[in-house]
Amino acid sequence: MFFLNLNRFDPILIGDFDKGNFIFHYADLNKVVIMKIKLGKYRHYKGKVYESIGIARDSETFKDLKYFGIYAKRAYYFQRGYFWLAGKIVRTKIMQKLGFARFEKLFLSMSHECNANCVHCYEKFACKKEGVSLKTEKAKSLIDEFEKMGGCIVYFCAGEFLMRKDCFELINYTRSKGLAAIVITNGLLLSEERVVALKNAGLTMLIVSLDSPVAAEHDRLRGVKGCFEKAINGLKFAQKHKILTQIWTYTTKSHENDLNGLAKIGRDVGVQLVFVYFTLLSGKLFDKPEENLSEKDKAVLRKKFNHVFPISLQFPTKNWACHGMGKEHINVMPSGEVTFCPPVPYSYGNVHERSLKSIYLDLVRDAKRFYHLRGQCPVNFQEYREKCNAKFIYGDKDNVK
Repeated sequence: MFFLNLNRFDPILIGDFDKGNFIFHYADLNKVVIMKIKLGKYRHYKGKVYESIGIARDSETFKDLKYFGIYAKRAYYFQRGYFWLAGKIVRTKIMQKLGFARFEKLFLSMSHECNANCVHCYEKFACKKEGVSLKTEKAKSLIDEFEKMGGCIVYFCAGEFLMRKDCFELINYTRSKGLAAIVITNGLLLSEERVVALKNAGLTMLIVSLDSPVAAEHDRLRGVKGCFEKAINGLKFAQKHKILTQIWTYTTKSHENDLNGLAKIGRDVGVQLVFVYFTLLSGKLFDKPEENLSEKDKAVLRKKFNHVFPISLQFPTKNWACHGMGKEHINVMPSGEVTFCPPVPYSYGNVHERSLKSIYLDLVRDAKRFYHLRGQCPVNFQEYREKCNAKFIYGDKDNVK
């Protein structure tokens, strides 16, 4: 990923490579101008203008852009004034390219405790029933270790993070280490008072989960009446107090999400992004491959929504690789088990027994064997489930209900 920042262009345009496809993910413009980069010089690419957020295909363009791609600058943050964060991400990416043990994002799944009951929940881990959680001091030590590994962003998630008494303390500690702090929430606890407290603690971004643009349907999927209203109000409070906001959602065979409706909500509320997960066969869906999207389903979604602002598909092309697997992020479970990301039930070690760095190195070593698995989450592939060198942490596979 890289950024373009010209005085003539506002805001910055950003995008990614993927085997001949150059895709703009985030832009607040109605038009995107395809640029060409060569030896640090910028110019219009044939003066061609693409309406809205589009996909350009031109081998010569990609050849030149790849020259600059190593810098991997996240203009999403640069554009919004987080210059320190954009620079930190660039340094981490360069060090990773040079072979150092570096990654930019750490998900801390602090606890299984939650105030919702989602139909798609991935919280089926064996330790959930034991009330296991990461303690405050352990979380801080992980943040310290992550910072030494070039870390940039800490995501607090799993269960409902805002139910924890130490939520503000951990956000503040993260920021004191020069890292961005992001919270993923269902929105049920987002009163304006709490949003102000999050702002004062130093929160960088608030991500709210929305499963449907229809209030009654969202509440049904979340198992809590009034969840939709509180989520929307929480986003509005965050916007009012100048906290970056995103909506995260998902789609499956039985949940044909109204992405146009969610995109409209995103635009109306003013979020920077509506991120759409493709089906994750984990948790309640672990043994339900019939819920997975077919290649045809995914192709239809890509055709319809790769150009709709502020939608960003998790896998915008069929050859798109997972950004987890140690490439960008890893996850620490409430039990201390380390996985690719929160929904993935395969652990490469426990931080109560080994250092985060040593586990990360083992994770990356194994993940490289599966980089060819593209277009959906690795956990959806039987090949990964059967051949990965990781411990299954749901317990008995035959009893995942």
